[in-house]
Amino acid sequence: MLTALSNSALSNYFLDPAWVLALAALIPLIIFYLVKPKPDEKMMPSIRFFMKDRKEGRIKQAISKILQNLMLIFHILFVIAVVAAVANPFINGPSTADRSVVVIDNSASMEGSLEDAKNFAVDRLGGTNTVILVNDDVKVIANEATRASARRAINNVELEETPTDLARALQISRNYRGQLVLASDTDHTASSRETTSVIQNIKANREVYVMDAKTSNSWGFADLNVKESWVEVKNYDDSQQQVNIELDGTAESVTLQPGEARRVDIDLEKGENTVSLPEDGMAADNTLSVYRPEQSTLEVAVIADSENRYLMKAFELINQTDPEFYQSPIESFPSADVYVIGQSENTLSQTVNSVENRVQNGATAVVMANEGLEPEYYDHLPVENIGERTEANVEFRKPRKINIGNTEVYNLTVTGRGLSDPQNALVHGTHGQGDILVYNINDEDFRRDFLYPVFWRNVVDAYSEVKDAEDLNLETGQTVRADGKPVELNRTGFHELGGQKYTANLLNDDESSTESSTITSSESATSTVPKSIQNLAALLVLLLALTEAGYLYYIGDMQ
Repeated sequence: MLTALSNSALSNYFLDPAWVLALAALIPLIIFYLVKPKPDEKMMPSIRFFMKDRKEGRIKQAISKILQNLMLIFHILFVIAVVAAVANPFINGPSTADRSVVVIDNSASMEGSLEDAKNFAVDRLGGTNTVILVNDDVKVIANEATRASARRAINNVELEETPTDLARALQISRNYRGQLVLASDTDHTASSRETTSVIQNIKANREVYVMDAKTSNSWGFADLNVKESWVEVKNYDDSQQQVNIELDGTAESVTLQPGEARRVDIDLEKGENTVSLPEDGMAADNTLSVYRPEQSTLEVAVIADSENRYLMKAFELINQTDPEFYQSPIESFPSADVYVIGQSENTLSQTVNSVENRVQNGATAVVMANEGLEPEYYDHLPVENIGERTEANVEFRKPRKINIGNTEVYNLTVTGRGLSDPQNALVHGTHGQGDILVYNINDEDFRRDFLYPVFWRNVVDAYSEVKDAEDLNLETGQTVRADGKPVELNRTGFHELGGQKYTANLLNDDESSTESSTITSSESATSTVPKSIQNLAALLVLLLALTEAGYLYYIGDMQ
């Protein structure tokens, strides 16, 4: 009988349905209430005087019956709740693995699905979890984490407007044990690598849960050319679209067939420009931030006690440089791309610090060795221990091979890279994004040579560059250095970094595309398992007991 009961319909609701037989305890309870003698009813004269109509309605009679048998109802409910709790009721839910490896995608295409991805991932966490964050980069943000720790890591994820390196994330996920939870639209857009076969291989060894992400994007910018002043607009919808392109208050309308991309000429001004499309399901590819540099020349600051007219003339002969002489000590530090610290006994330590800070952000510094040079002022000079001058036959090997001949060279220890023979005549070092050269010859022995301006041009060409539009208008996911540190541009728009303005735009056709993925979960991953709610049933028993106690206290049967 117990076996038949376990196989009955009750097994769809209880893990231990045999305990339902305990409901038989209700029979003696009900019999007790039925056979219990009722108290004699006597009508008092004073009450009979007020009762004009003894015929009560059916509703009033029913309510009166319930109130008279309220304790019976309480006891019946209490017994049912106790039996239900012991029979262990359950609901069907997804299985919880011992270990889970969660790959959560926060790239641009997840703009409308990121919150759903977080919920999908949290619902499938295991007892021990690894959480891998993927955009254009891949990072393990939690390892060997409890459910609570993994949930916090997932909930703190924010959208980045970048492509997706899903292939690398999947490769990294294979280094960790547990079911794979793929909270992503499963589009790999960072390169041409294919991911379907990778996931199929993973399915052969473990369960894989794949989110059914819903992405929406009607149109977007697919390409940009600042020099030629055009943008490319693409229709990502399945129907014909008419799209308005706006630039600083002016608009142009284009009609695009499904999947069509078209180049549109635009008029870009110097400085900041913003080109936009109407809003749709993905904001990241609806706006282009474009920066056209105001100037394309290198500012050269020559700092010395007196002006070296040969040096100034050499820089004037270089078309892309704009030299300016500053007599030391200088009160206001100039902003420049190239600094030349010449013969000086009055160079202030704060001036040296300012030059090194600029070098760290990409500038070039040339320090001419002289009696007033104080190496202790410098933190990143590629030489040290400057001594006396000696005669030497010098040849520069880089940036151009030039035979200087006999000249005076200071004895010093080279800590950088020698570019000459002897190596201490011209020394190169780096600091952050920039370069530092120590020019350790007597300039008077070289300045009248016809190769003198050629040498300085070679220095400018080798160690300095004018950042053009292509250097400043980048794609999201690219990295620039600012204050000596790499900074990833993971949001679209204008960015001011290290005194230089940059732009970042999402120009990734694959990331903007809304093609649906064919990757699905493992068959076993879609099944459900019974999850006990016995604790809720026990809570109901306690609630009924407290309610009955409260009722008894109310009617005076419990003090």
